[in-house]
Amino acid sequence: MTLSFLVVISLDPPETVTDSLNLVSDEAVNADGYRQLADGICTNVIWASDSGEGHVSGFKVTMEPTDACLFLTFLESDVPPDVIRSFIMNANKLGAVVMGADSAEILSGTQVA
Repeated sequence: MTLSFLVVISLDPPETVTDSLNLVSDEAVNADGYRQLADGICTNVIWASDSGEGHVSGFKVTMEPTDACLFLTFLESDVPPDVIRSFIMNANKLGAVVMGADSAEILSGTQVA
């Protein structure tokens, strides 16, 4: 199961994006905007320079905001699919598209097994 993700704030509603090649990202969002997004997705967020740590449903994550996306990685290997599904759905509610970092495939909460 994928434990590393790219999160992109999109001008298109996340539920309508089906092809990562047609993703229209919001160019007005920079690293600070992705820090704010991370603060909306995660709890107990601590930022140190260009990266941060926090928790998603009690599971520790690392985050790296850039001007193009937020890299988010779960540090534990036993994260239940329900936690991943909830993370994706929460990001979608905040106007973001979630992709697997290893495949750049756009994910939805219904795809997580």
